[in-house]
Order: sequence, then C-alpha cells, then structure tokens
Amino acid sequence: MEEYEKNFRKVIFLTVYENQDIKSIRLGIASSLNVFENDDSDGARIVKIISALERKDRTTLVVLDNFPSMSKLEELGIPNYKSKQYKFLLTTRHETDCTSIRCDHLILLSPLSNEEAFALLQKLSGVDSHIDIVRDVAFKCNGLPGLIKDVASSLKNKSIVKWEEALVSLSHSTTRYQIFISFRRNDTRKIFTNHLYDALCKEGFETFKDDQALESGAPIEKLLEAIEESRFAIVILSKNFADSKWCLKELVKILDCQKKKKQLILPIFYEVEPTDIRHLKRRYGEVMAEHENKLEKDSKTVMEWTLALSEISQLKGEYFNISNLKGEHYERYFYNF
Repeated sequence: MEEYEKNFRKVIFLTVYENQDIKSIRLGIASSLNVFENDDSDGARIVKIISALERKDRTTLVVLDNFPSMSKLEELGIPNYKSKQYKFLLTTRHETDCTSIRCDHLILLSPLSNEEAFALLQKLSGVDSHIDIVRDVAFKCNGLPGLIKDVASSLKNKSIVKWEEALVSLSHSTTRYQIFISFRRNDTRKIFTNHLYDALCKEGFETFKDDQALESGAPIEKLLEAIEESRFAIVILSKNFADSKWCLKELVKILDCQKKKKQLILPIFYEVEPTDIRHLKRRYGEVMAEHENKLEKDSKTVMEWTLALSEISQLKGEYFNISNLKGEHYERYFYNF
C-alpha cells in the first residue's frame, strides 16, 4: 500500500463481501472519498463520487477486492471512461468480469502451491501443532487464498475434532467425481460395468470409469488420484478381481479414503460370495497364494491386500447374478440402481 501512496495522492481499498449489495459498496466508496451524506439519493451520490475522482488537485487509486460479478462500474459511481486523475484496480474470480468492463490490463494469478497454501493457513489460523491435519486441510483449499482465509477464520482456536470435520467437508465439496467405479476389466466391462456406467451418467452422476489397460504401462497414479477426487466408490468384486494388482491397489486406496475422508463405498458381489472373499476360498484363495509366492519379499503388501479383501467383504452391498437377470429385469436393475 505504501508503494501505491508514492504515486497517488489518495488510495481507497475496499473489500466486497459475499452477496454484498451494490448500494452498500457505493456507500463505502463515497465514505472513503469524504462525500457521504445520509440524505443523498443514489443518483446524487454517484455524481459526487465521480466529481471527487475527477478532482484536478489529486490523483486517486481505487482498489476493489472481489469485484461483484456481473456488476457495472457506473452502478458504483466509477466512470467507465479513461482518466488521468484516477486508476481502478479490481480483483475477481471471473475473467468475464474483466472483459465486460473493458479492462486495460489483465493479470492472471495462479493458485498457491501446496506449500504456500499450508504456510498461509498456518499463519492465519495461528496453529503450530497438529501439523498433518493442517496440511491436509490446506491442500483441500486448492490454492485459493480466499477459501484459505475463510477456513482459517472458522477454525481459529478450534479443537482437532473441528479440523477433522472441516477436512471431511472440504473433501466432499471439492470432489471432481461423484462416483468412482473399480472393476476387473476382462470380467465385467462389456456385460455389466458399461451398462452400470451408462445408467449412472444418464441419471446425472459425474462418474469415473477407466477403460485403459494400465497393465500396458500407463501409471496407476491416475486412478489413485481419481479415487481421492471422488465422493463415492463402487467396487465390483468379480471372480477374477484379485488377479489384478491394480484392482487390489485401488481397493486399499478406497478403504483408506473411507477412513480418512468418510468416502462412501458400495461393494457389488458379481457372481461371487462374500465368504469366498473373506476367507480366501476358490479363485480368491488361489490367486492370493500366487501373489504371496511372487511377492515373498514384500509380504507386507500381500497382507495389506488380504486385509482389504476381508474388510470389503463385510460391508453391506449388492448381489448380482446375471443368470437371474434377463431382458426387462436386466434393464430394470440398472434403472433402480
């Protein structure tokens, strides 16, 4: 601000709050220019603001933080023609606002980095303990300073429980997808998963379903990120689900998100019994033994997969047997889902 004051005789800085009406913003500008009168009409106040800005004995800078979207400069008492007597600087979250008022210079600001967001949240909230939860909350603010400021204000001097609740709330509000579908491609894609995906999309759900062969070399990080960015996960547990290391890694991630972010999970037992999964019977027992032999040096990973299978098998889910669903009943299943 001191730097601005070297170049301007008067600097006005106003922050616009959410849903603030134009009249109160105009009153703030008039008051800052010392031309406020209680009995002025809107028209008279606009004229006074313009006259004050055009005074020949001084130059004025008006800084309007969080410009009200879809507003017009004239409504605030600021002329939309160029003048040597004043400059107008605004910040907005909507680039179209800059276009509509014909800004001379447009400066795009990138979101804060994760570390910058963490540092800002820590500074504004005054928290110097429970660093991990503060960092997680900061990352969920997507680098937006305004959101970080609001979160810091609401959580200042609050217990760790409130921070955990805020993390869950932010995780849900910033999700990219509503539903993530985890499935074994060769088992269910054509006959089941594609129909499920189409039915969910038809109902308006933003759904993630990966159709690329990750085994061919594409990174699994893409799927793990999509799980993080989803509010709800559907896990289709088919006969050969555990054959895929990728499916098992997805399952571990989904259950981790359930614990940390309260992500909802719906298992679909596709022509398998939950007890076969829980107690590693039939194909599940065979393939987990194969994984154990191949990964004998990494027994921790196999144990993690085994516990994940046991945990998912105990959740309440849907049962699907294609031999019992044909024609009209098959279509009705997806409609009701």
